[in-house]
Amino acid sequence: MIGNLPFFLREVYLNMKRNILMTVASISTVMILALIIGFFLIIIKNLNSLAENTTSQLKIQARLSSAITRAQEEELEKKMSALAGVKSVKFISKDEALKRLQKRMKNKISLTDIGENPLPDYLEIEPASAEEISVLADKIKHFKGVDKVIHLKDLAKRIVTLNQLTHSVGLAVIAIVFIGTLFIVSNTIQLTVFARRKEIRTMQLVGAANWFIRWPFIFEGMLQGLIGALAAIIMLDLIYPVMSIKIQKSISFINLLPSAHILLGVNLTLIVLGLGIGALGSFISVNKYLKL
Repeated sequence: MIGNLPFFLREVYLNMKRNILMTVASISTVMILALIIGFFLIIIKNLNSLAENTTSQLKIQARLSSAITRAQEEELEKKMSALAGVKSVKFISKDEALKRLQKRMKNKISLTDIGENPLPDYLEIEPASAEEISVLADKIKHFKGVDKVIHLKDLAKRIVTLNQLTHSVGLAVIAIVFIGTLFIVSNTIQLTVFARRKEIRTMQLVGAANWFIRWPFIFEGMLQGLIGALAAIIMLDLIYPVMSIKIQKSISFINLLPSAHILLGVNLTLIVLGLGIGALGSFISVNKYLKL
């Protein structure tokens, strides 16, 4: 096998040179498939990260009345801490709340922009589990001195639902494009096989094994798939860093995964995909002919 590698590579070069238009079509199709899958992987990874971060921060805010005294606030804190399903209760002053907001907004707001601090003091209640949030929120909102109760359980549910929908739509689109790409790669190799049918028949008559006939075509498909995947990777690696910066400038509270954290895994996946679809398409085409 290794000794025949130079022969196989020469055959790959000649085959691709003879069928340049079909080769370009095959590479372009793999590139489009890889781009679609790459974008869906990036979206899904970011949604997963957002869902995890939101779920981990599922806390209840009990916003306090402006008329409440410090002694009443401490009494409220004790009552809430005693509730079943409460893990911890922490007092957050309006100044601390503003600092948190400024940090989340990456210091894009200041008191000079908004005048006086409009945020209220509040108690931050951490539930023992996410399932406790709704029950606790219903109890806490009836406490005297509590103006409003806020929690992000509904937001977390929406993010998880959006994540699941993206997975489903992504898988459906990927499946359709994958089948189309496989068909085009398979047809490209099939045309190459047909053009060399007399040569292949001669090789069979002199006793060449099927694997010896098959491997140049499989290598050709793998090379086409690899080139298509690499073209898609270059485009994704150029687009994602620029787009992520623009999105975060527009929507500052969304933290997208950094390029170094996300692109390596996506790139490796696309390379394996390109090689795999090229090899599979070639294998199907050559096997059809060899069976005939």
